[in-house]
Amino acid sequence: MAQPQYGEKMAISWMDIARYADSHGYQDDNYRSQWPWRDWVIHALNTNMHYDNFVTWQLAGDLMPNATKEQILATGFNRNHKITEEGGVIDEEYRIQYVDDRTKTFGRAFLATTIECAKCHDHKYDPITQKDYYRISAFFNSIKEVGLESTVGGPETYAKNPRMQITHEDVRTTLQYINKLDTNKLEVSVMKDRDTARKTFLLARGNYDAPTEEVFPSTPEAILPFDSTVYPRNRLGLSEWLFDKKNPLTSRVFVNRMWQEFFGRGLVKSAADFGMQGDLPTHPALLDWLAVDFSEHGWDMKRLVKQIVLSATYRQSSRISKEKLQADPLNLLWSYAPRVRYPAELVRDMLLSSSGLLNPMIGGPSVKPYQPPGLWEMATSGRGLLKKYIQDTGSLLYRRGLYTFI
Repeated sequence: MAQPQYGEKMAISWMDIARYADSHGYQDDNYRSQWPWRDWVIHALNTNMHYDNFVTWQLAGDLMPNATKEQILATGFNRNHKITEEGGVIDEEYRIQYVDDRTKTFGRAFLATTIECAKCHDHKYDPITQKDYYRISAFFNSIKEVGLESTVGGPETYAKNPRMQITHEDVRTTLQYINKLDTNKLEVSVMKDRDTARKTFLLARGNYDAPTEEVFPSTPEAILPFDSTVYPRNRLGLSEWLFDKKNPLTSRVFVNRMWQEFFGRGLVKSAADFGMQGDLPTHPALLDWLAVDFSEHGWDMKRLVKQIVLSATYRQSSRISKEKLQADPLNLLWSYAPRVRYPAELVRDMLLSSSGLLNPMIGGPSVKPYQPPGLWEMATSGRGLLKKYIQDTGSLLYRRGLYTFI
């Protein structure tokens, strides 16, 4: 855990949770420069930023008193969603889609709750109403942004889509962990609220153009009521609500993800769904104990990792005896060490490392290693600046899978 590769390894799963990408998505795809946010995640994990700060900075770093550039950079988490640059789209329709994406990601990442299922109607299985959904979305609805982000747009477009400039001076001083080799300015999409809160309405059947009653920022009472006398009605208050000692999900969801990281399967198999359609925990008492212990010890992520990897359960042999196979064929009781499937990034890293080719450089812009001819073009729309795959050269071909352009 003292090696810088620890942060790179642990960042892989967080990139998936945060829906990180190096392009905007949709058909007329284009480059985006969110990789400094990825470098921040690696740095935060390596320096053992405690989970409460790690999440708070990403949700609401811009709203913290005297917010630093580092705290604002962390809010790139909320701007990792797809962005359209296609002419002819309806601006408000796509702006609402961005709000929906942030709302869904918040529910899945931190609460393991499928709150997006309540966008058009009350949740079919979990105690989340449609009004609950739009109350949560209200926290993410006051961002200064437009739905159509055009590369040829006027000042109106750029003024309403918050970006933070990273200069060469920043990299020399406060943001030294960002691997930026040139002296050009770099822009990263971050969060910034409007001067006055945008009104949020419950949308009939989830349609952007069918507003009904006005709603205000709040949370599902079935999880934990949002006390507006304690928390401010903004993203910072939402983060405080997440880490309230009475919140039953925040700690459980994270320790379950960490268990999944090392065992290949969580104590709750459906790591992103703790609801009625998800799986029951195989060891509820263990999950509860780990969750309480994690929060009571300051949300210390490296301490939790050490706790797991030094456990007798983790240190078991993966050799399966006939007796264990008969008594626990699916290894639900963790009676032997599971064989864990390597993610694609680590398969490639292992091959490069064993051949002596792996480039150990940390951070920096994403790279385009070798791909079979035509594969990229077959998977794209054939439109936009990314319609053709231009392979990198030299040592850039052998960087870790974490840095592969996606």
